[in-house]
Amino acid sequence: MERYNEVLRKKILMCVLLIAITIPVIITLTMINAKIPSNHSTDFIKGVQFGMFFGLETLLLMNIIKFRGALNNKEKLKLLYIKENDEREKLILLKSSLMAINIITVILALGIIVSGFYNEIVFFTLIMTLFIVGVVRIGLKIYYNKKY
Repeated sequence: MERYNEVLRKKILMCVLLIAITIPVIITLTMINAKIPSNHSTDFIKGVQFGMFFGLETLLLMNIIKFRGALNNKEKLKLLYIKENDEREKLILLKSSLMAINIITVILALGIIVSGFYNEIVFFTLIMTLFIVGVVRIGLKIYYNKKY
């Protein structure tokens, strides 16, 4: 369990570093957004940006609280260790991730076909998104073929 304690301490450190990085980004974006003329779409974009950063900060803080609680309580530490290393959980995550990426690929392909009739910008955005998904998928497949 000492090894797992170190893993949790590193996770806490990573969460703290991410918070330390994202807070100045939020402040900078808020200052930049204050100078941008406001309309419905820019207000929506600002709200989405702020909401995503707020959600990220909340998740990071929740993880820090969870990991700290586990470090201070042997029972919680054991339960968290079992949950993170459960082979059934790992298999479910693996299978669901593979299915999700296949579904996303099909939806993107259908979106490309449909958007081609309506909007050129959306069409090219979806093509680039599908391209990036494909590159990441191929890159990970090559990486894991060499690793295992």
